[in-house]
Amino acid sequence: MKKGVLPSPSLELSPDEERAACPRCGRLLLFPAGSETIACPACRADWRRPVASARPIAFAAGGRHFQLGPRWIGAQHRPRYPFQHALHAEPEVRALAAKFGVRRCLRGTTLWDRQRDLLRVLRIERFPARPPRALLRRLGLDPITRTNTHWFCSHFAYLYALFAASLGWTARILNVGPDSPPKPLGHMIAEIWNDDFQKWIVVDPLYAAWFSRRERPGTPLSFLDVRAESFRRGGREILLHHRVRASKENEFGSERATPAVESTAFSRFLHPAVYFWGIAYLSNRFLTEPYEEGRFLALLWRDEKNSGRPWINGTQPVGYYRARQVVETQTERDFHPPLNNTALWLLRDGGAPRVFLRTHCPNFACFERKTGGAWRRAAAEFPLAPRPGRFLWEFRAVNRFGVAGKPARIQGVIR
Repeated sequence: MKKGVLPSPSLELSPDEERAACPRCGRLLLFPAGSETIACPACRADWRRPVASARPIAFAAGGRHFQLGPRWIGAQHRPRYPFQHALHAEPEVRALAAKFGVRRCLRGTTLWDRQRDLLRVLRIERFPARPPRALLRRLGLDPITRTNTHWFCSHFAYLYALFAASLGWTARILNVGPDSPPKPLGHMIAEIWNDDFQKWIVVDPLYAAWFSRRERPGTPLSFLDVRAESFRRGGREILLHHRVRASKENEFGSERATPAVESTAFSRFLHPAVYFWGIAYLSNRFLTEPYEEGRFLALLWRDEKNSGRPWINGTQPVGYYRARQVVETQTERDFHPPLNNTALWLLRDGGAPRVFLRTHCPNFACFERKTGGAWRRAAAEFPLAPRPGRFLWEFRAVNRFGVAGKPARIQGVIR
């Protein structure tokens, strides 16, 4: 077992049906085959199943036999470390979005096109050069500027996360750095959750840049993807998509892709080796609750590559960062928790089944169920009384901005 990873309790499974009793409260859980974990909606305990089967669920209720197929989004993972999201309805965020007119400037058709377009709006259209302090004061951005008289990479990362929040998306900032630099070196970037790719995508707002693998140039990478690729052949299979046209950081053109290892021609911060260290800040409420110097909630990625070594500056012991509320993890689902998915459980409620919906959706508003080709609001818990025959149920979570997550689909036959 890896250091720092806690073992998960196991469920006792019945061989003929995909069901188990919750070891904590005793409620009978019914869940589709193939899911690795399940959380009891009654007592909220998380359990890991020892074996994944391909059999569908089969059970009888009210004289009817149900058979639920394995096509289903698995148990919803709740992050071990809470993330404090900016709300789009906060007056400061709403005013910021209106002031910059972000939404009307996005031209993309897919979600990733629009999230990538946000880089262009921020860096090229709104701030083609580092803004002077007087302009920042006039725009009401003093809270995130703090004591600095000049904008740096961190400020562009803050603003990207805030612009994303104003559009109903979830983004966060990351501090990255290379292994054993000659002097303290760090760079601030951002990650944004994408429902289409079902992953966190790393972007560099300062250079309007993002990464992909050479064999899949249209699929963006996360921080951990870039980091892993940097250890394989030195990152030579990574493409850097950027708009930097010359060695001067404020000269931009149309987006183009170049080998990431050649990025040092115009910036040392875009090389994959800079992604050796990574620390995710656990809040993006920069206007309403700006960070204090030396005090911030953050999550540091720690694995066998950097085990036992001080972070970035090469001088402070590990405990120094814990005192500043920095937590370490080597669990990918803790560092990159999935968002906006909907998990569906079936529990026996007397003689009839009952549906429970759960989600981890930042700024959650409601659940919706697809009925008659249209999405309509649904309760989080309701009894199930389907008719005999084939069925397809679809549920999804919607946040307060009206942005819907990936639907959970469950299909089968009722005999």
